[in-house]
Amino acid sequence: MKPNRIKHLRFFIVLAALVMVGSMTQSATAQIVADWFVDGATGSDSDTGQTWGQAFATPRKALAAAQPNSGEVIFVAAGTYYPDEINGGDSDDRDDTFSLVNDVSVYGGFLNGDVFGERNPEVNITILSGDIDQNDGPNFANNDENSINVVTAEDVDPSAVLDGFTITAGNADDLPGGIAWGAGIICRDFAASPTINRCIIKDNFAWVWAAGMYCGNNSRAIISNCTFQGNVAQINESGTGAAVYCNNAAPAIIKCTFDSNQARYDGGAIFVKRTSDPPEDLTITNCIFTNNQARHRGGAIYVHGPFPGAEVVISNSLFVDNWAQGIPGDPQSGRGGAIYCFRGRMAVICCTIVDNQAVEGGGVAIRVNIALDDKVAIDLRDTILFDNVADGGEGEPPGNQLWVNLGPFYWVLTVDYCDVQGGLADVGGGGSEVFWGDNNIDDDPLFVDPTNGDYRLDALSPCIDVGDPDETVIPMDEFDVDQDGDFDEPTPDLDLNDRVIDADGSCIGGGIVDMGAYEFECPWDLDGDCSVGASDLLILLVAWGDNPGGPPDFDCNGIVGATDLLALLVNWGLCACGVGPPPLSLEEELADACLSQEDWDAFVAVMTDPNASQEDKDRYYCWMNHYLFHCNRCNCTHPSECPSPDPFG
Repeated sequence: MKPNRIKHLRFFIVLAALVMVGSMTQSATAQIVADWFVDGATGSDSDTGQTWGQAFATPRKALAAAQPNSGEVIFVAAGTYYPDEINGGDSDDRDDTFSLVNDVSVYGGFLNGDVFGERNPEVNITILSGDIDQNDGPNFANNDENSINVVTAEDVDPSAVLDGFTITAGNADDLPGGIAWGAGIICRDFAASPTINRCIIKDNFAWVWAAGMYCGNNSRAIISNCTFQGNVAQINESGTGAAVYCNNAAPAIIKCTFDSNQARYDGGAIFVKRTSDPPEDLTITNCIFTNNQARHRGGAIYVHGPFPGAEVVISNSLFVDNWAQGIPGDPQSGRGGAIYCFRGRMAVICCTIVDNQAVEGGGVAIRVNIALDDKVAIDLRDTILFDNVADGGEGEPPGNQLWVNLGPFYWVLTVDYCDVQGGLADVGGGGSEVFWGDNNIDDDPLFVDPTNGDYRLDALSPCIDVGDPDETVIPMDEFDVDQDGDFDEPTPDLDLNDRVIDADGSCIGGGIVDMGAYEFECPWDLDGDCSVGASDLLILLVAWGDNPGGPPDFDCNGIVGATDLLALLVNWGLCACGVGPPPLSLEEELADACLSQEDWDAFVAVMTDPNASQEDKDRYYCWMNHYLFHCNRCNCTHPSECPSPDPFG
């Protein structure tokens, strides 16, 4: 509930008691108990490792002690740990690595003595570092002797869990002939598919691919709640996918942030390559991409096909300030400031793509130079493309928001229910055929505060309730992104708020998805001022008993009544788009207007009485509005045009 909700109003308390049924329950998560403990400050690898008091000193010792396929759990205390350390020594061997074990979970973020519920990875920083010589400097100085792969997943499925760690200082540069990818984490064998959760993968370096994490050969890794930051893939024409490289893989990338990763060539954050056809989609959902850079193409994401079967699905994600820089003398470089798709099957749904830059296709660029037997669809839907910049290139226009060249091949691009600045006329790419739906708009999306990074929709945004009315277009929440136990609902928005329709059938928000990564979550703001207060309450009471076909009939039962009133009251206060102080509570509004609780109760009684005349309702409403918003009743000198008599005089 909002902190400034209405208090001590007898009428509303009675209403709430009448309309609320059932009881509230809260499920308790079973406490996770460790089998092995690690504390680099107090432990020893010669101890048993089975209590905090007998903790091992190194994660490698615990991983070696854990039994595969056992469901065992390892707790690791805050500190910095190196892959070459075990049994009291350090080998300085760059090939040493932390090897995950199938059906063994490793959790960081503890203080010695903590139980699972007390851990805090954000405070108790637990680092797995490849700086085995402990001499790294800024900008990867002195990293020649760093670990090639800090963490390795081999012959594991998602039951191998790494959770709550910072993984850093890997240096995958074993050339020629060795491994030059997966410096932070490498999924090494066929279908290695660990679960990586709540980790920070930062400041890793790879000469070729995947400084952060490499997923190959049908990997179905689950990567969730992670931050990839400052990873660099360096070599000139192969430095791709600085944060994550997906090579014929289908990982799920969920609720992750990609910031300031840099690829010397393609895919500043993520590179997806599919030359075979994995049977499952590659999912990127509820992610944020900021300040990533590629010199060639795809400032944040590069999708490379062909793969006519499964597709890459990017949804509920935000792309801001990514850059496809361009290489002097290469006319095909500098495309797709946020996303570049080359011969790939891709869907971009409910995304916000703003303030990105490229030579061509400041937001998104798509190119095809191959014919396939089957029709291949690429979809942009329910997405905002605005204020992206394409600063040159061949052809006019260069496509500030979108650049498309499908050539004469059998591919179909659909752009529908999107807000695209400049519309179809601004699309670059030399006249390719694009199915441009009738439901696109070209309007300022009216973000709340884009200068300060708030790309939620303002209450007056034209992007509210104008997305695709077919909610099946939105990917289902198969990974339970909001952890509510409901897999059979549309994936929630970037704030983890519901999209479109609640499971109980209410239609708050109008029953139609909004464009962009954020669903407008304040339908109780009936006057559009980004707060829920007294004026909204008056609007609701005026509509009492009517069927407006939407708000304030928040539960869409065909009539404005008690449950709608309760919904407004519990959301009293600032909306997400609001700035400044919260609105006064109704008690404070009444006192400020010199009105009493009895005055308010009389007003509500008339407004909600089905037998009251419209003349009386209009009179009561006019005087209440006059005193609340125009003139204090006790010393009012401003004349009123309301009909007499004054019911509160």
